[in-house]
Amino acid sequence: MGGRFEATGAKWVEEFGASISFDQQMAAEDLEGSLAHVTMLKETKILPAADADQIITGLKKLQDQLEAGELTFTVENEDIHMNLEALLTEEIGPVAGKLHTARSRNDQVATTYTSTSSTVCPTSSRRSRTCKRYWSKRRRPTSKRSCPATPTCNTPNRSLTATT
Repeated sequence: MGGRFEATGAKWVEEFGASISFDQQMAAEDLEGSLAHVTMLKETKILPAADADQIITGLKKLQDQLEAGELTFTVENEDIHMNLEALLTEEIGPVAGKLHTARSRNDQVATTYTSTSSTVCPTSSRRSRTCKRYWSKRRRPTSKRSCPATPTCNTPNRSLTATT
């Protein structure tokens, strides 16, 4: 595990803290967000083109495997973001870690959440309200509100505790 502890925790503790059973439904949107981010890193020359291309190739391979039903997610990696990061690292090696350049975990979570909400929420206002209620019930109780801190959130105060 690393850090201060030498032994791993009990299996039930891992399962209790993991959200992968639910948020694996957001895998496609998380991969799309990562592809958009690494493309930006390449175009702005923040990452060398060779590194970015390697990450893009790895992400596209993960997309293909997801569509084919070949990806396996684990409770040990807790959530969709950590699972996909581990799978990408397994696929392309340590260069996968550069995907986090200029991107916080909160940004990744908010982008995936917003993208997933747009994908699964119908466009009619009645259905959209129903979908928003569905998602808001699934946020953590420590969240101050269900709207992620993104430009699409039309509220003046954008402070928010973590929602994943």
